[in-house]
Amino acid sequence: MVTQEQLKEQIYRYVDAPLNPGVNFDTGLYYEAIGQTAAALSFFLRCAELTEDDLLAYEALLKTYRCVAKQTRRPVWEKEQLMIAMTHMPKRPEAYFLLSQWHSAREEWTEAHHFAVTGQKICDFDAKSLNSDVGYVGHWGLKFQEAFTCWWRGQRDHSIKLWKELYSNPDIDNEEYFNIILNNLKNFKVLPIEHEPIVYVGENFKKLQSYIRFPGCKRIDHTNAQALQDLFVLRCYENKQEGTYLEIGGGKPYIGNNTALLESRNKWKGLSIDLHQPYVDQWKESLRENPIIREDATHLNYLDLINEYKLGNEIDYLSIDIDPAYQSLEVLKRIPFEEVKFGVVTFEHDHYNDATRKVRKVSRNILESHGYILIAGNISMDENCPFEDWWVHPHLINEKIIEQIKVPLTDVLPVKNYIFK
Repeated sequence: MVTQEQLKEQIYRYVDAPLNPGVNFDTGLYYEAIGQTAAALSFFLRCAELTEDDLLAYEALLKTYRCVAKQTRRPVWEKEQLMIAMTHMPKRPEAYFLLSQWHSAREEWTEAHHFAVTGQKICDFDAKSLNSDVGYVGHWGLKFQEAFTCWWRGQRDHSIKLWKELYSNPDIDNEEYFNIILNNLKNFKVLPIEHEPIVYVGENFKKLQSYIRFPGCKRIDHTNAQALQDLFVLRCYENKQEGTYLEIGGGKPYIGNNTALLESRNKWKGLSIDLHQPYVDQWKESLRENPIIREDATHLNYLDLINEYKLGNEIDYLSIDIDPAYQSLEVLKRIPFEEVKFGVVTFEHDHYNDATRKVRKVSRNILESHGYILIAGNISMDENCPFEDWWVHPHLINEKIIEQIKVPLTDVLPVKNYIFK
């Protein structure tokens, strides 16, 4: 934030060197920062007129476009400034991107497509970045514009192909744009909106991987969890009876629930938390005996809660699964890992659907810092949608079991491939 004193000092610098292009540019930046676009515009124009540096003139002209665009009164002049900027530096991508956006906003799809595609073909993407924000989102922005305009020009298959490529691009760290990519792929049914739980019946025992089998697993006639998390927990503990759990994001009492089997078959005790009143009502009408509480999981004191429900300082299973993923991360940050250890942790990062693209990385840093071992990362219901990581603590899970069930980290681990032959 620019203070009055900083602006005052910059004006003094301008008074001392009114014909210096760099000083004019910097003065424009100060006025832009405080929202005075008319004043900023005049200094950026002076810079473009005074300088013999094509790159500085180019950047100053893009800033004039930004100032006038915010005023929304002279659209033709906006376009002209972008065209003039392009003549100074015809191989830089920013003006192409902004011109494509300008035409898209007016539903001039052919022109918008032209600048998006031409920019990708002729621009030098190794050129150094500009020193100020001109509204350029990154080199992927031109492909984004191409995908957008192709859809409206009837090139639907090519558009979907481009959206898929954008989805897989790790350089996109703009949440607003990535949300658009996600929503488009959902609308095109490339990404699922939700997954049905995997149905496990007794005869599936014969298909279990050898490292997943455990004493008594042959007698399990069904599971409840969406992705066989309950089976994984029982494998880690070799069918332990009377364990303990903390389930954050209980959902429905049976369908897709991670702890129903543990409670009903193995007599585990624990606490579930959910904010959705209809789910809580279903629990209270069901045969579930362990409690569920209706609370906002992102605001709870978990050490107090664990002590209140007498779960102890070594809890067998922690399940974190609330939507959206950044709220699961907020919960993870509140877990008292210094005071309490959890034998197994399943954490839903929803990386395939996380517009921030940060939850998975941050959650892994937290769990690794507390000594947890990632057993199966990027668990997915299909071949495309990594949504969860499965962890254990080496002080609570047998070392030989860890060696047997741990698999190398891959971009996607279909749960059926991990659990079944």
